[in-house]
Amino acid sequence: MKAISVRQPWATLIATGKKKIEYRTWKVNYRGDLLIVASAGRYDDDCRDQHLDPADLAYGATICVVELWKITGSEGDYRWHVREPRGVEPVPVKGFAAIYHVDDALIRPVEAGRARKATTKVRRAAD
Repeated sequence: MKAISVRQPWATLIATGKKKIEYRTWKVNYRGDLLIVASAGRYDDDCRDQHLDPADLAYGATICVVELWKITGSEGDYRWHVREPRGVEPVPVKGFAAIYHVDDALIRPVEAGRARKATTKVRRAAD
C-alpha cells in the first residue's frame, strides 16, 4: 500500500478524523487508500498544544488508512484531502520523506471502536 509519514500529533489527528487536510510541498497523481505512518521524531510541544500526551502516542509505526481523494493548492503549497480514516494495529515501519510502499501484510485493520486505542502504546521502532 502507498504510505506517507506524518509527524505526531498530526498523524493521530488524521486517524481520529479531526484533521482532514495534510499540507505538503509536493503533489502526486495517485488517489485512493493511503497508509498514515507516524514518523519516529517527537515534537512534544505540538502534542501538548493539541491536548495530547506525547507519551501516549505511537512513533515510527502505522496509524491508519485513509482515502486520499483530492489534492488542491499550487506549487509548493498543496493540500492533500483525506477522508474515511480506518484504524490499523500499530506496527513499526521505517518512514521516508516521499510517498513509499509498505507491504500489505503489515497492515492489520482494527475494529472501529478500537481505532483510537490503536494509535497509542507503541514507541519508536528503534526503542
